[in-house]
Amino acid sequence: AGPKTPLAFDQGLPAQWWSGRSSMKKTTYLCGTYLRVSTEEQKDVEEGSIKNQRVRLQRYIDEKNRNAQENKTGETWILTKEYEEEALSAKNTKRPKYQEMLRDIREGVITTILFTEISRVSRSVKDFLELGELLDMHDAHFVCLQHTELNTATPTGRILLVMLVAMMEFEREINADRSSKSYE
Repeated sequence: AGPKTPLAFDQGLPAQWWSGRSSMKKTTYLCGTYLRVSTEEQKDVEEGSIKNQRVRLQRYIDEKNRNAQENKTGETWILTKEYEEEALSAKNTKRPKYQEMLRDIREGVITTILFTEISRVSRSVKDFLELGELLDMHDAHFVCLQHTELNTATPTGRILLVMLVAMMEFEREINADRSSKSYE
């Protein structure tokens, strides 16, 4: 799998910096990757495994840096921290690494969250809206590889995001209802 992008603390870079030689704004995105599987069985399935998620997210960072260099945009994407959770459901936010990620957003350790699918982060509209508010308060962002058009930066991105998360929450509730009825 090629060389890894250096971590931010290895380079000593602040979240955003200006070059004295150019009037172009230099932006550094301090990225945190959120990796999660719901069950022990899922961690061994290649497609959605933690390993697969990690590789896909690293490729995204590498591609963003390659494009920034070719297009001279002044952007730098740096993997600062990984948040990995195995065998934990996204039905709520009572997950240690998820909570650590939220603290790191508040403290400016990361400015961008990367994940492969929205369902890795949450299946609750309320929880996702709270995450969006936190990101807005700290001028932070997220990138979902599966749905890059969903974001918290535009009105269209926000409404599409809310609708998708609402459907995922509905699906989770229907599945829970079916499961409980099958035991009656």
